[in-house]
Amino acid sequence: MQATVRHAARLRGSITPPGDKSISHRAAIFNAIADGEARIENYGPGADCLSTLRIMRALGAGIETDGTSVVVRGGLPTEPGDVLDAG
Repeated sequence: MQATVRHAARLRGSITPPGDKSISHRAAIFNAIADGEARIENYGPGADCLSTLRIMRALGAGIETDGTSVVVRGGLPTEPGDVLDAG
């Protein structure tokens, strides 16, 4: 297929790309071990990203999700009561 654009109109608007998996993992982990509360927008929706949240919760972090946003309340990790399954 070949296309020729002679005159492009001005583009306006915004897009929200899907959440990045690697950045989502790091944001959850770093905020879970930091003091205070952080809101992560556009958190990756994949099963492995959700598994990271589950692990951080098991280590004592406060985790709340709302669509693609995640609120993490961090602090010192606590010893989990069971084996952590990241699968």
